[in-house]
This record gives sequence, C-alpha cells and structure tokens, in this order.
Amino acid sequence: MDPNATDLETADLVLQTSLQEVEEALRLLNRDANDGRAQARDEKVALLYWRAELRRRIRAQQDRREALQISRESRLDQAAILQDIHGREVNEAPAVHVQPAGRAPTQPQVPGPQVPSQPQESRRTLGNPDVLTQTRKRAYDTTTAVVPHYGVLRECVACSESYPESGMIRNSCSHIYCQGCITHLLENSLADESLFPPRCCRLPLPLEATRGIINVDLWARFEEKKIEHGDKHRTYCSDPACSRYILPSRVRGTIGTCRVCNRKTCTLCKKETHQGECVDDRIEVLELGKAKGWQRCLNCSHLVELRSGCNHITCRCRHEFCYVCSTPWKQCECAHWDEAMLEERAGVIAARNQPARPARQVVEQAAQFLVEQHDCYHDGAWKKLGISAECEECGDLMPDYIFECRHCGLQACNACRINRF
Repeated sequence: MDPNATDLETADLVLQTSLQEVEEALRLLNRDANDGRAQARDEKVALLYWRAELRRRIRAQQDRREALQISRESRLDQAAILQDIHGREVNEAPAVHVQPAGRAPTQPQVPGPQVPSQPQESRRTLGNPDVLTQTRKRAYDTTTAVVPHYGVLRECVACSESYPESGMIRNSCSHIYCQGCITHLLENSLADESLFPPRCCRLPLPLEATRGIINVDLWARFEEKKIEHGDKHRTYCSDPACSRYILPSRVRGTIGTCRVCNRKTCTLCKKETHQGECVDDRIEVLELGKAKGWQRCLNCSHLVELRSGCNHITCRCRHEFCYVCSTPWKQCECAHWDEAMLEERAGVIAARNQPARPARQVVEQAAQFLVEQHDCYHDGAWKKLGISAECEECGDLMPDYIFECRHCGLQACNACRINRF
C-alpha cells in the first residue's frame, strides 16, 4: 500500500473526528443559547475559529490527494516514454563490424539478421559520470516534448489555490474551480437545498463536464437529487433513522416503499403505511406556525420564518414570494418591509465597527439606506473586508476576511457569495 495514501487516510480520520466533536460542542452551545455568560460567548467564538480551521485543513488534505494522483499519473507517463525512447535508440543503433587485421572479405556480405552491439558512445558512458549525466539530460530534454502537458496554472475561485487549467472546470461566468472544490460544491448541494442546483454567479455549472471527475456514487446521488428537487409532492421514508427520499417509481397508489430499508410510507400523511383514513397532525404544526407568524411556501410547502429585513422571501427551493401574503414576489400590494424588523436590521448594520452603541442618527441613516436598497439581489456589488466576521447566511466564522454587499450591507463568505445568492 502507498504510504502516502495511508498517511492521508489517517489524517482524514483525525480531522473528521475532530470536526464532529466541534460540531457537537457547537450544537450544545446553541441549544443553551439563552446563556448570556461571557465565557459561553468566548467558547463559541473559539469553537467557530477551530471549525473553520478544521474545514480548511480537510480541504487541503483533499487537494493534496488530488495532487498526488496527478503526480503518479505523470510519473507513469514519463517512465513509459523514456522506455520507448530507449528502445528506439537500441533498435536504430548501427552495428559495429570488426574486420580482422590483414584480411579482406572473400565474398560479398549477405544481408541478414544482425544482433546490434552496444554503440561506442554507450560504452564510453559506462564509468564516466559526466557523459552519463549528459546522456540523461538529452533523454529528459527529448521527453519534455512529448510528456502530456497539463496546461497553464489557474487560480480556483473557491480555495484560491493554483492548478493546471486542463483539470479544472470553467463556468460561463468565467470563474474556474479545481476538482476538489467542484466535488465539495456538489456534495454540499446534496445536503443544503438552497445550493441546489449548483451554480456560480447565478449561472448553472457545466455539470456534464464533471462526470469524469467525481465518483460514480456521488453522480448517482446527484441524479437522484434532481428528481427530488423537481418533485412538488415529495415523500420521505417514515423511519426517522432513514428519512431517504422515495422515488416516484417506487410509489404504488398512495404507498411508497423505501429502497434503502424497505419501510412503507403513506404518501398522503407521510407516516408509516396504515389502514383507514389518515390522521393528519400537520394542522398542529401549521397552527403553531400561524401563532409564531411563520409563512408557508406555496411551491414546496415548507414553513419559513422571517427574522429581519424586508418581506421579500427566497425559499430554499428558490421560489420568491411575499412574506405577508405568500403570493409570488411583486404581485401584491403589501408593504415591502416591516418597520420593526427594518429598524432591527439597521441597528445591526450601524453597530458594525462601532466601539459603543451607535447613535440614533446612525441607525436612522442605516434604516433609510435599507429602505432604498431593500429589494437587493447582490448583483456583483461586493467589497472585501479584511476582518474576522461570521457569514450571515451559513453562520461560518471567516477568520481572515468577509464580503459585504455594497447595496444592502449583507456580510457573506465567498462560498455563499458566488454559490448561494
């Protein structure tokens, strides 16, 4: 077994285990969110920093694995070419015929198979390091003309590392992704529906070009996700330990069968298959949502909660609607924002980089700014700030820099900036 591969597997296991421990610690802290102790806040900041560092190291490990694979392939190609060159030199070498002194051939030489002898230059090479070095240099110089060329190096928009362009994926927005980052993006889109389908700068990524890069299992899961994403009446396995999406092809009447655990689920009430009428307890959830002021997406039926900002909602299924009445966005007469939420958001923006509580005038200016820019699509208006800040979309702590929308003041990490909005 390759010792490099063994080392990488061990490092991956350690990093993944550490990341799971940090995620669990953060989950426990978030569960006790009402704890206002300064120590708890410090613990969360430290854990967020460590989580960001672990994710960076995991990505670096995956990039290293890709680089080792390319290096191995390059060495194999080079060895085959050198062997071919050596074979041609031997076959093309002229035979050396030594005639005994004082004797001449009595009859013409008859052409026949010859056993090639070692060229004179090759014999001189043995035991002569200088000549051997020059011979090797000529061989490698010849090789450089035919060894597969991986192209110029390009910077990956996601990880900022440089890789040969021939092995990267270019989107129509001109951004380029390395193999590791395009795989990460596909995997993340399967877990977070707001990232599906994978896109960059709101333009779909050329996913067919990735089929030769990602493994078969990931591609199969991606194809299944496309079916799930387009299904407005999805049914998931009623077993909480499974919860896998049930494909339409595995539904007969009102009963769907999970292909993973074979559990049967009612497609009407989404519970385990039963006799008689469905008992729909979703009414209780909807009543709770109504009491909390939540709204329901009419496209995918998920409940959505607006915590700050304007009434323009973009659901994770990408459906845009009014938070007040649920109708498609800009097709109603409702107010575009709630005054209390607008002021709350203005206070957050005004408090940035302020040593003390911002003055009322500063908050009012921020509120007026939001009124003018409330319907923001973050179209190419980002500035990079060299500060440590938490992404307001995914919650990840960015230790070195954050992007801020010039229009609405939203702060986001690079991944959310180019892949989520």
